Amino acid sequence: MKLKNLTLAVAVALAVAGCAGNKAATKNADLKPETDSIRPKPVSTVFHRPQGTMTIVFTNDGKFQEVISKGTAPIAGNNAFSIEQAAQVAKLRAERNIAEFIGTQVTSHRTAKVLSTAVQKSLENTTNGMSDETTVDDKDFDANGDPVILKPYRADAPVNEQNPNTNSEKIAELVKESIVTNSSALLRGVVISDEQIDQAGRTIVVEVRTGFRNINAASDLRKAMEGR
Repeated sequence: MKLKNLTLAVAVALAVAGCAGNKAATKNADLKPETDSIRPKPVSTVFHRPQGTMTIVFTNDGKFQEVISKGTAPIAGNNAFSIEQAAQVAKLRAERNIAEFIGTQVTSHRTAKVLSTAVQKSLENTTNGMSDETTVDDKDFDANGDPVILKPYRADAPVNEQNPNTNSEKIAELVKESIVTNSSALLRGVVISDEQIDQAGRTIVVEVRTGFRNINAASDLRKAMEGR
């Protein structure tokens, strides 16, 4: 009788374990691209410019989203007019960051390598189930676009000399091409997104941004004004 009860208990335990295993398998099988842990995340690449930082945001499949630029200017006086003047100068510097980057650096080999590394890192993070947006800073790369620190950017990863046009490099080229092709519209669509005053340092930092949403909004506004 005891043996029969023990056999029944073992059978029940095995059945429960089997159900748990099936549930786990089903859970993994149910993962979809929209699931946060495996959904492709935006990629942000920060470039340091003489007048301030500039960030390019895109998806890891090569869809450009926006450029965010910051400009800094000193505040000469203690009145509202002085702050307004400083804000205008900072805005112009932020806009110049974008214009000069598009005109001189976006097509460079170094920029392509930095963007390519950002794509690679984002894809690795997505594969590993990391939910955070991937951010890469160009100060971590040398003049040739090679990482100066090994671990975060996998500079020790093997290079395929036979086929240098890897998928991440092709994606980086898509981002660059999108920026260059739409450069005039991007510059027209620049808007101020933030202002920060440093009272201690008597400076102001103005953040501007532009992207396809800004371009479309400006186009819609222009059409609405023309139709009046």
